[in-house]
Amino acid sequence: MSKAVKFVSMSASGYFDPLTGRGVVLSGVKPPEVHLHECGFARVGPEWSHRQVLSPFWRAYYNLDVGAGVRAGAQVHELGPDRVVLVPELLPFDCLPGEDIRHLWLHFSLEGQAPPGKPVNVPLSPHACEAWRELAGQIERASAGDEHRLRRACAGLLLGAIGQMDFPAEATSAELRALLLWMDRSLGEALGVASLARRSGRSPRAFLTWFKAQTGLTPMVYLKSRRVHEACRLLHFTQDSIEQIAADTGFANRYHFSREFRAQTGHAPAGYRRRAISASKR
Repeated sequence: MSKAVKFVSMSASGYFDPLTGRGVVLSGVKPPEVHLHECGFARVGPEWSHRQVLSPFWRAYYNLDVGAGVRAGAQVHELGPDRVVLVPELLPFDCLPGEDIRHLWLHFSLEGQAPPGKPVNVPLSPHACEAWRELAGQIERASAGDEHRLRRACAGLLLGAIGQMDFPAEATSAELRALLLWMDRSLGEALGVASLARRSGRSPRAFLTWFKAQTGLTPMVYLKSRRVHEACRLLHFTQDSIEQIAADTGFANRYHFSREFRAQTGHAPAGYRRRAISASKR
């Protein structure tokens, strides 16, 4: 039996489904914003065999049994009761099934942090293992009205796992986090090196040098990747047209958007939308 709980958050117009919005904001961890979307628990077997899963959100996987894993590139990450595996957003991966595996997942997003290019294995202490096992039981037994209790339980464990991730020291600087967060929230605007440099209080040349030293990317390469990321989220979680999504994420038109989207994801926007929706519960 599979059970999933979607977490809701408050907006100006009232409650909304987090999978069409940003989810519940958690605090107390760097990067500064973590958005919790969903928790779920299921017993899975050979049917949990999926290739090239590509999601606009992170996944935290914890299995109470050994025998399954995820593969990204050539590296296999085994799932089991002594670890949590965090799979970054927009990272293609394969689900490698086992036999009758008790499988727990959390879906979440991070803002203000460029994701690593591979899954992250977080080893657990015996006490943490017991807490994750208890969370699986809580989800399995959940009924209407249990959302807030599950949210608190998920938040504590997820923040603990994220806190063990080895983010580069530069990416935790307050100045860079603030700039990346602002860029994430301004994707539909006409952003360029000059405007970004003014916001950072630097000359364009000094800004380019600083940004690349901090992130390893030029500002425009980073901005393009975040625009495609946001487009993935909108394709997955809304019914907006491709033309509207292109405009909302700062692309000149649908053709420019489709070209850049395919270059980064390997899929046309419409094809990605079909694949992402079908993969959302894997």
